[in-house]
Amino acid sequence: MAVELFRELVRFIAGLDPLQRELERLCEQRLLAIAGADDARLQIITTQEEELTQRMRLHLRRRSALLTQARQKGFAVPDLRGLLRHMERHISPGGDIDETQYRQAQQWMKRLDGQAWKTRRDSWAAWHALSRATRHQNEMRSLMASNGQSLNLEITEQRQSTCGGMILDAKV
Repeated sequence: MAVELFRELVRFIAGLDPLQRELERLCEQRLLAIAGADDARLQIITTQEEELTQRMRLHLRRRSALLTQARQKGFAVPDLRGLLRHMERHISPGGDIDETQYRQAQQWMKRLDGQAWKTRRDSWAAWHALSRATRHQNEMRSLMASNGQSLNLEITEQRQSTCGGMILDAKV
């Protein structure tokens, strides 16, 4: 029972790794395209990100199914990290889960966590740079439209909502 769940977890992690690597690559390309003001490249990246988002949604459904399966088998865990920790109880020298495989899965999960953190940070940096640039551009446009007269921009800024960052499941 635990061995099957462990194998499913490892397959999930194996499928998540290339998705995260692709997302990381797209984030890097997006930052370069933004820095180079390359609108054509940004449009291509946007299309690639939309495709990746669809694949990530499918993977997220697999995550949900895996956690449901774990709960049905008596593992009350909130996320996949918790499920992996719970699997440690089933390690035995010649039995259920091999300790070497378990340690490899732990290292893999740790690497995926690091990749996810880096991607969230890079995405936030891109969002922050773009939002500041947009705000400064709007201020310049207002100054030009008003012939250099100062407008009360605080009222406008208070009405704007602030949001941004990754639309990703932060939990693996």
